[in-house]
Amino acid sequence: LESTWVLFILLILCIIAGGLWLVLSIVGATFGEFWKFLVVACCPSRGAKVAPTATGQSNVVTWDRAAPILIKTQPAVSYKMSAHPDFAQVAEFLKEKRTAETTA
Repeated sequence: LESTWVLFILLILCIIAGGLWLVLSIVGATFGEFWKFLVVACCPSRGAKVAPTATGQSNVVTWDRAAPILIKTQPAVSYKMSAHPDFAQVAEFLKEKRTAETTA
């Protein structure tokens, strides 16, 4: 009987902590989202980041300009299996099988 009051106090503390956690999560979800909305509405510079737009043709990167850079910096950038040195042997077998199926 002497230890039941300690367990009762621990139960009350757990119930209070759970209730406080529930209330704070509800308040944080409602007022926190409202606060984010106010910050974005009042201070647009602190809102979403937008990439700068290209003003001239010199900033536009076409595939013809980007392909050599990509091939130099990222060797396995192609989807062709024959372009990758590790899969070149496998790609030869796949081509033969595919051409054999189309002729049959």
